[in-house]
Amino acid sequence: MPNWEWRVFSPASPSSSLPSEMWSLIGVSPASREPDRTDVYLTCTPGAGLKLRYGAEVEIKLRQATVSDGTEAWKKVVSTTLPRGIDSQDQVAVGDVFKRELIRLQPKTAKSGLKESLEEALSALSTAQQFVTIKKSRIKKRTFRLDVDSVEETIVSVSVGGEAVTVWRSVCLEASQSEAINKTLAMMVTPEGHETISLRDYLMTSGTVEAYPLFIMHRT
Repeated sequence: MPNWEWRVFSPASPSSSLPSEMWSLIGVSPASREPDRTDVYLTCTPGAGLKLRYGAEVEIKLRQATVSDGTEAWKKVVSTTLPRGIDSQDQVAVGDVFKRELIRLQPKTAKSGLKESLEEALSALSTAQQFVTIKKSRIKKRTFRLDVDSVEETIVSVSVGGEAVTVWRSVCLEASQSEAINKTLAMMVTPEGHETISLRDYLMTSGTVEAYPLFIMHRT
């Protein structure tokens, strides 16, 4: 079953901390902070997330569906270790690993909503792509107070080719149904010193709605 998510990124500073005001606004106590993690993404297409989790575990997610408000359904189709002998810093070799995994999946996606995302990813991998290193400091909470299944807030530090790091704050709502996300985003909140607005408008005040694949493409 695909997982629906709505994610927004907004600029942050190196001193940004967790949790933010959002948690009190939605009436949910944030969970304990999870261990920091560094993932290396390979730029591809908006519908394919290709990454080395912890820099060593091959993971592929494909977009299965999308709705107009930016909510997208994603499905993890590959989760395995990087083959022995492959240098995780070798962009070409890692790209070939992802390509082989996608080719292996082709027969299984022929009659599913994943076919278009897979074919576009394979086409994109025919040309050179870039590594994007992302360090994630995050808190995530499963909740029964809202219609969504979980809320996640992450401080995202991005580095491309060893260049200066940029810092972002990401908020993600996840649910098994897109309607649940839309209902939660419609709830009204009153930020300190501001008028009452929808949670969607609050989160989008300085942010852009996009999943990780498109976000990293915009960083290169």
